[in-house]
Amino acid sequence: MVFVEPPPVIMPLRRWMTSDPLTAGPSETIREVLQRMHRHRVDVLPVTLGGSVLGLVRCTDLLHRAMTEGDSVDLQAMARLPVADFLSDAVCVPADLTEVEALHRMRAAGVAMLCVVEGERLIGTLSEGDLAGFLVERWTGGSARRSSSRSSNQLDVLLRVARESSRSLELATILQEITRHAVAALPIDQSALLLLPVKDSPILTVHSLYSIQEDGHPPLEELPLEGTLSGWVTLQRRSLRIDDLDQEARFHDSPERFSGRMRSLVSAPLLFRDECLGVLNFWCHRPHAYLDSDLELVELIAGHISAAIQSARRVEREQRLVEELREVNRIQDEFLAVATHDLRNALQGVLAYIGILAVRAGEDPVLAELVADLASASSGMKTLITDLHDLARLGMRAIRLHPTRLDLKNLALSVLDQHAEFAREEKVHLARPEQEPSLFLEADPIRLRQVLSNLVSNAIKYNRPGGRVEVSWRQEEQEAVLEVRDNGVGIKPEHQEAIFDLFRRVTSSSRKAEGSGLGLTITRQLVDLHGGCIELNSEVDRGSLFRIRLPLHRIPEEERAILEPLPFLPRPSA
Repeated sequence: MVFVEPPPVIMPLRRWMTSDPLTAGPSETIREVLQRMHRHRVDVLPVTLGGSVLGLVRCTDLLHRAMTEGDSVDLQAMARLPVADFLSDAVCVPADLTEVEALHRMRAAGVAMLCVVEGERLIGTLSEGDLAGFLVERWTGGSARRSSSRSSNQLDVLLRVARESSRSLELATILQEITRHAVAALPIDQSALLLLPVKDSPILTVHSLYSIQEDGHPPLEELPLEGTLSGWVTLQRRSLRIDDLDQEARFHDSPERFSGRMRSLVSAPLLFRDECLGVLNFWCHRPHAYLDSDLELVELIAGHISAAIQSARRVEREQRLVEELREVNRIQDEFLAVATHDLRNALQGVLAYIGILAVRAGEDPVLAELVADLASASSGMKTLITDLHDLARLGMRAIRLHPTRLDLKNLALSVLDQHAEFAREEKVHLARPEQEPSLFLEADPIRLRQVLSNLVSNAIKYNRPGGRVEVSWRQEEQEAVLEVRDNGVGIKPEHQEAIFDLFRRVTSSSRKAEGSGLGLTITRQLVDLHGGCIELNSEVDRGSLFRIRLPLHRIPEEERAILEPLPFLPRPSA
């Protein structure tokens, strides 16, 4: 039989410790300590005061005392005693002791547990079983760390990583925060995020570098896939752990060694479905710093970063698409504004000739009727062109308001006079609120007239013979409230928001309503431009109420003059 000498074991105990060992305080009761032991499935706890070890409390000692004293012991009273009354001696060893030295110390002292300290402060405990497991795994070429404490620590790190990777779309920030949290479970001096700029690219770009010591980053921007350790991870789509880069012949000349300062490495590919997005690297300046289980943790972290990369790229694609759509809309609005401007100029000539024909028609009833029909059609075309022109300029944010102090009463009565003839034709009563008081506010008189005219025209158009339209106004605190009410056909609840959309005309009436379907869209945008809002209350067969709220004393400057009007788009006439 050939005896194989195990590899030398020189790992210090500090490597296996956690920063938060399970302990008890000297004033805690026996009941509290036993409950903690049961919850964490341990039978020995160190008792500390200010971080210093006072001794150990053992479940077996407590059980032995209760059983040997028999009926003379009051178990309830014993459970209320402080744990300091039941301490046994603890054997403390320094954190720089190796596993073999710790095992020798344990056998010499005849104890099954050691308290590992730095100075006077307890940093962890080691049992005989822990040390045996360490040595067996090192013997077989593996590595070990206390599974219970590591599992808790790694779970905490993963929860923090998941939270940080979902908080930001900036990959540099994500890497920095993830590294800051990962140092609680991993020895990290430097981290890097390397990405493939495009699929099947022959190079990796160094997207982000982060150093724990903030000692500066090397001027490294990209790496070839061939001959580099990150390239190997990318091409093989496999994780990599290197205990000592000085002894690694394959990547001895890799530029990722950062001038020889880094000795240990763990690297994981950033995989998403069947695609490799790049590589996540963690370095440590000490050799043999990482374990196989560390590599598993890095792979889980890489999974979160891969998801964050996909989210960032998806948002970037969506933002780019939004910008492209905005540019398409801008071009369309500009074309529409130019086209409607030219059409309106041409239509002015047509209307002038119609006026001449009306004069020459004279007493000829047939010709007069034809001219009247032509004038009506031309007037409708002018309204449509004007609406399209306004809509285009609103889309380009090129309408400039010219606010002035005006009396809302005078404006409303003027609009009602303007629609009096239309109301008579439709057999709708148009109420004139002569007794209403004046109400002054700052607004663009032309645009506010356009808003009120649209609402009054719709109230007449979508009414019934014998119906009624009322206009009223009042002041509420610092707002002017303008209402247009009718008792017409009304609007169904599911259609009330849709009427403000482009080219939407929703009505319960069986009659055909004329118009472009743009009026309410333009009305709402003009009200928004004034810094106000428009509300709608409507019931089918009972009528509708449109309510406009406008600020009394000022219009926000950023909405009052968004852009100067384009030179080829003159301000529409009233």
